[in-house]
Amino acid sequence: MSFRTPKYRFHKGSGQALVQINGTRIYLGKHGTSESKERYRQAVAEWLARELVLETVWRALCAVQGLRFGEARETDPVKPTLSSRSRKTGRPEDHIVAIEPYVTPQIWAMVNFQLWSACRPGEACVVRAIDINMQGEIWEYRPHTHKAEHHQKDRVVYLGSRAQEIVKPWLKADLHAYSFSPREAKAWYQAQRAKNRKTPKSPSQYNRRPKPNPKRAPGDRYARRGGPSRVAAKSSRSQELCAALSSSRHFASDGRPRDFRGDWPTPRGSGSGSGDCENGRNER
Repeated sequence: MSFRTPKYRFHKGSGQALVQINGTRIYLGKHGTSESKERYRQAVAEWLARELVLETVWRALCAVQGLRFGEARETDPVKPTLSSRSRKTGRPEDHIVAIEPYVTPQIWAMVNFQLWSACRPGEACVVRAIDINMQGEIWEYRPHTHKAEHHQKDRVVYLGSRAQEIVKPWLKADLHAYSFSPREAKAWYQAQRAKNRKTPKSPSQYNRRPKPNPKRAPGDRYARRGGPSRVAAKSSRSQELCAALSSSRHFASDGRPRDFRGDWPTPRGSGSGSGDCENGRNER
C-alpha cells in the first residue's frame, strides 16, 4: 500500500503556509519561515503517530531541501489592463478619470480615496469617523472590518494630505455613521433631476408620496461588489463605450442618453465629456 505525505503548501490569499490532513486545512503561519516549517513537522508527526505513513518516508522527506531562487520557472508579473487612451498617454489613471461625469459624488470620492490611500475596495465602503485617528500629520484609518480579520490581524491604512482632503468633507457628526451613504447618493441624484427638469410637474406627480416600506431601498453603506471596485473594473472600457454609443441616434456625442441628458451633472469645474474630465481634475 502506498502512502502520500501531506505537502507543505502556500496559501496565496493570506500568504500563509498550510498543510491539509484528512481534508482539514491547518494554517502554519507565514510561508517560508522556520516557525511554519516547525509547525508543519509537528502536524505531520502527529499524523505519523497514528501510523498513517511509514517513518522511513517521513525521515526521507525531512532531508529534502526546498527550491532555491532560480530553480523554478518564474512567470512574468501581471500588469494592470489599460484603455487605449491610457496606452497612448502613458498615464494609467486616465481611464478612471473618464468615469467622473457618470457617477455620484459619493462614488467619485470613494474612487479617489482608494487611489490616494491604497486601501481595499471593501475598506473604502466602511469609512467612519470613529475609525480614523486624526492626530499628527499622517492619519491612521483602522477599518472595523477587513479581509484578514479572521486571521486576527490588525489593518492600518495611512492617510496622507491628499487622502485627508478627500475624506474630510464626508466625515459626519455621528461618529458611527458611514461616510459614503447610498441613501444620500440617491437623494442627491433625485435633486439633480428635479433641478434640471425641463417641463412642469403634473398634479399626479405633486400628489405622489414615497412608499412607507419599499422592497428595495438604499442602505447606510455601499457593498464591496457594488462600490468603487465595480466602477473601477468597468472603467477601463469607459472611453471605448462612449465612442460606440455616440454613433447611435439614441445617444448624444458624449455617450449619454438623449432623453436623460439633464439627469447627469457635469463634472465639477469642467464641461461634459471624458475629454474635459482631465481639466476638471487639474483645477481642483
